[in-house]
Amino acid sequence: MATEVTLAVLPGDCEDRRVRVCLKSGSAAAGLRLVNESYSSAVGWFEQSHTDLSPDQIRALRSVLGQAETPTRTRRPELTKSVLPLTCVG
Repeated sequence: MATEVTLAVLPGDCEDRRVRVCLKSGSAAAGLRLVNESYSSAVGWFEQSHTDLSPDQIRALRSVLGQAETPTRTRRPELTKSVLPLTCVG
């Protein structure tokens, strides 16, 4: 069964925008999902769009960001509360 666990919520520079970073596991489509969300007082937080990253794309992203490769984990990664500023466009 596929599962999705939220690892972090990254706030935007607008109060009604954020990005959820989710770990997807238990399926052939394992990896990370970046979920762009907006807030509405009528419905709360809702998904605008998402981007799925495969394990290969995650490794490439880590390389671009300058992090060294780490051994593959056999246990579930710890949940983190990273906060990165995002810029709203529009």
